[in-house]
Amino acid sequence: GTYTVDLTDAIVVQGYIPAFGQTQKIKVDNKTLFELPFKKSRLISGQISVELDSLSNIKFTPDGIKVTAMDSLSHAFSALSDGDGRFSIYVPAGVYLVSLNPDAFDEKIKPEVMAFTADLTAQENKNIQFIIKQQKRKVRLLKN
Repeated sequence: GTYTVDLTDAIVVQGYIPAFGQTQKIKVDNKTLFELPFKKSRLISGQISVELDSLSNIKFTPDGIKVTAMDSLSHAFSALSDGDGRFSIYVPAGVYLVSLNPDAFDEKIKPEVMAFTADLTAQENKNIQFIIKQQKRKVRLLKN
């Protein structure tokens, strides 16, 4: 039969990705040998910083935020940020829209910029910094 192999979450050698995409179809006959070629990848990395009001009691950390890199053909590559807000995504050469998951934010806490463009056609790596800020509180002074 024909099977679909999804390599999206596969652990691969850093710096290399499957040459023919993350998802591939394989036709299996009696005896099938399937070769999986890899090619050199580009790296989108960066950090997510959180700036909260010093008097805030809101707890919001930069870990576990989904970062997605999407190319012009809508191929998506993603990663979750670690405990320090760092992330790394290996992608083929191309131009990507790198964005944060909008569902992780609300009106009180949101990124200054939700997405950046990363052109990895000529350069090997791109470093992106996302800054998430808490909305400034308004202070009302009441006179007696």
